[in-house]
Amino acid sequence: MDSLAAQPTVSIPLASAGWADTKACYRLLANGHVEPLKILVCHADKSGARAGAYLVVLCLQDTTELDFSSQLGIAGLGRLNYQVRQ
Repeated sequence: MDSLAAQPTVSIPLASAGWADTKACYRLLANGHVEPLKILVCHADKSGARAGAYLVVLCLQDTTELDFSSQLGIAGLGRLNYQVRQ
């Protein structure tokens, strides 16, 4: 789980340190006793507790896109809304 948390945008096999970690992750996700809603509730509770330590907490949503399509030669850029936009 630490590997997945460190790289949340990559696939499970890429985030895992090896086949054993990959297989363990898939087993966890396939376990009928694992309830995603309970994981989410736990996360929300912990976030609320951390926020409670402050008088003001900003909850921001950022939908900004940075378009580097004209900057040739930059490696590792992902796609935006269609193939030629990076």
